[in-house]
Amino acid sequence: MSCTRLLFALLTLSSLYSAKAQTGSLSINTDGSTADGSALLDVKSTNQGILVPRMNAQQRGLISSPATGLLVYQTDGTAGFYFYNGTAWTSLSASGTTGPKGDKGDTGATGLPGATGPEGATGPIGLTGPAGSTGAPGIQGNKGDTGLTGATGPEGATGPAGQGVPTGGTTGQVLSKIDGANYNTQWTTPSAGGGASLYTTDGTLTGNRTITLGGNTLDFAGTGSLGLNDNALRLRAASNGNHFLKYDASTDGPHLSGLTGGKLSYGAGGTNTALSWSNSGVDIIGSRVLIDGSSNGVFLNGSSSSRVYVSNGVDINGSSNGVYLSGSGVFVNSGSNRFSLPTSRGTNGQVLITNGSGSTSWGFLAGSPSIPTAYPNVEVSTAFTSQQAISSLSTGSTFTTLNFPSSNGANAVLTGSNTWNGTTFTVGSEGAGWYQITGNFVGVSSGSNGAFNIGYQVVLDKNSRFGTSPNAGTYPLAFTTYDSSSSSLFLKNHSLLQTVVYLSAGDNLSFRAQSFGDSTIAYTSTDGSSNVQIVRIR
Repeated sequence: MSCTRLLFALLTLSSLYSAKAQTGSLSINTDGSTADGSALLDVKSTNQGILVPRMNAQQRGLISSPATGLLVYQTDGTAGFYFYNGTAWTSLSASGTTGPKGDKGDTGATGLPGATGPEGATGPIGLTGPAGSTGAPGIQGNKGDTGLTGATGPEGATGPAGQGVPTGGTTGQVLSKIDGANYNTQWTTPSAGGGASLYTTDGTLTGNRTITLGGNTLDFAGTGSLGLNDNALRLRAASNGNHFLKYDASTDGPHLSGLTGGKLSYGAGGTNTALSWSNSGVDIIGSRVLIDGSSNGVFLNGSSSSRVYVSNGVDINGSSNGVYLSGSGVFVNSGSNRFSLPTSRGTNGQVLITNGSGSTSWGFLAGSPSIPTAYPNVEVSTAFTSQQAISSLSTGSTFTTLNFPSSNGANAVLTGSNTWNGTTFTVGSEGAGWYQITGNFVGVSSGSNGAFNIGYQVVLDKNSRFGTSPNAGTYPLAFTTYDSSSSSLFLKNHSLLQTVVYLSAGDNLSFRAQSFGDSTIAYTSTDGSSNVQIVRIR
C-alpha cells in the first residue's frame, strides 16, 4: 500500500474513531486512549478487527519484489495468512519447528506429610538359634568285681519213654489215634473194610469202601467208581471253592463249575480243546457242530466261509415257501413269488421300496420328513449360546473349530438323512444337492456381549481338507468378508459368509476361525448375532 493510500485510510478512520498521535505512535480507538509506547500503531476495538489485503494464490505470486515481512490473506488453496520471509511466501498456519527446551523451573515447596499408613502385618518368627554345646560327660565309675560261679544243681529224674509205633497189626488194618489227649496210636480195622485192603496189587479196588471226612463221604465201588452223592469235589483249595464237580439233584446230573470259565478237552494229556466257556459265551472248537446228525438238521460250519446253513430253508408257514439266508442276501419264498431283502439296515425314517421285480431297497417316500416337499428347505439354523475363544494370528496357521449347539433351530428340518452335531454338517444318502450357506459372526469382549474392535475370520471347510492347521497352498471352500468401518465400535469385529455349493452324499462341512488380532484373542457373541444357516435349495 502506498503512503498516499495509507494516509487516506487513516484520515478516514479518524473521522469515525478518535485518533491520537504521540511522538512516534498513533492510536485508533473509540475510547480516546493513547497509544502504547512500544507500538507505532495501536488499534483498539471490542467488536471489529483489521482487514489485510485478500487475494488468491495467483495474485499473491504476481506481487513484484515483495518486501520482507509483507502480509496478505490467501483465499484459495490452503487458505490463511502468508508473509514474505525475504526468500519465499510462508503460511502462518503451518506449524513451526519446536523451540528449544526451557530451563527447569524452581522446585516447589515441600507438601505436608501424608497420613500414617496402616501397621504392616507381623513378620514371620525368626529361626531358632543353634543349640548350646553339650556339657562334658561325668567321670565313669569303676567296674564292679565279677561274682563267683554258682554250684551245678543235681541232675533231674529221667522222664517216661515216649509212645512208639505199636507192633503187630494184621492185613488191612490202619494206624489211628487212641484218643485226643496224647500221641498214642494203635492198629485198627476200618469199619466198612472188613479188614481187606483198599487196593489190590494191580491198583484195582478190592471191594466197596466208604471214607468219611468231616461229615462228607466218598464211596469207592468195587468196580473202581467214585460216588460223590450231593457233596462237591473241590478242584482247588478250600479258600477258592468256586471250582468243583458235584451231583445236581435238580437235574439228576453232574454240575461242573469254574469261577471265570472252563473247558473240556480230548487227546493225549487233554491237549486238544473241544469246548470252552466263559462269561463271554461258549466256544465249540472243531470243524462243525452238527445237530440232528443228518442233512435235514442245522449245520454250523467252522471253516473259513463261517456260515450257518439251514438245509431246505427256514420253513415259516409249513410249506416250501420259506426264508432263505445266503451270503448274497435274504430271500423270501421261491419261484415267481420270490423277493430279496436289503443287506444293510438303512437309515432313520427310510422305508422298504420294491421295484416290482423282486428287488427291494431302503429309501424315502416323496413327502416324507426325509425329503423336502418344497424348496428351499432350512436344514440348519443355529447360533452361539456359550462364548468361545478364537485363537489369534500369533498362533501361526492354527484355526479354531467353531462349536455351535448340537440341537437345531425350531424352524429347521434335516432331510435326506442329513445330520448336524454342532460342529459338522454331513450330507446323508438322500441329501445330495445345491446348498446355500450363510453365516454372520461378531467378535465381542470376553465374558460379555459388549462392543469390541477385533473380530475373527471364518472359513468354510469341506471334508476337513483345510483342517485346523492347514499347509501352504491349502485353501478353504469359502471364507468371510469383514466390516472395515472407520468407527472403532465396528472395526473388523463383524464378518459375513455367503456361498452356494453342490454337496454329494457323504460330504461334510465345518467352520474354522482365527482372530484378526496379531496377539489378541477374539470371542464369539452369544446374543444371536453370531449365527449360521444351511439351506437346501434344490
